[in-house]
Amino acid sequence: MWTQHCLERMQERDISRNDVKNGIATGEIIEEYPEDYPNPSCLIFGYSVDKFQSDLKTRRKGD
Repeated sequence: MWTQHCLERMQERDISRNDVKNGIATGEIIEEYPEDYPNPSCLIFGYSVDKFQSDLKTRRKGD
């Protein structure tokens, strides 16, 4: 189920439903926030690549 909030953010960021489905199917967890998950079905994705170093896994300092 797609919430209105989710669909609005996806549209703002030019992320399609297929992009999300592909990310879920083939994506990789690079950060976990176990203390922030009130609902285990929550999914956070789509960080801007400029927040990470060239390996796209290590967060830049200050971000």
